[in-house]
Amino acid sequence: MKLAKLSIKRPVFATMINVVLMVFGLFSLPRLSVDLYPEVDFPVVTVSVIYPGADPESIEQKILDPLEKALNGIGGLKTLSSSAYPNVGRFVLRFNLEKNSDDAAQEVRDKVFAAINTLPQEAETPIVQKFDIGAQPIINLSLNGSLDIAELSRIA
Repeated sequence: MKLAKLSIKRPVFATMINVVLMVFGLFSLPRLSVDLYPEVDFPVVTVSVIYPGADPESIEQKILDPLEKALNGIGGLKTLSSSAYPNVGRFVLRFNLEKNSDDAAQEVRDKVFAAINTLPQEAETPIVQKFDIGAQPIINLSLNGSLDIAELSRIA
């Protein structure tokens, strides 16, 4: 309401304020960086554990449950999801965007390797990786046909 009163009582002053804001905006516009593919760092960490010869139920009981107990206490953790497959258990940890991905990966490594003695002896060393969106393919293409592989590759 005060802005409306000021604009009515002092129209020249209000106009000059608007002109000054527009001039600052025009001078700042060329300095504004625009990137087609901006550098975005999502704090997502994956943990994979290979347990040869194990079924998904064994993976869940012997691998995922002990590690999940260890990983739940990490600060800034937004979601923790786990998947059990034959021979492999996998965690995906998503952190708040304010969390540095390098710090998040290091905290996950520390927690995983602190709990490594709770895993079976046959299980391989857990692999902790940061999710890098730049390393992901832009498109996946799959072709199927009666032609030989060289011809399918040429068509692709």
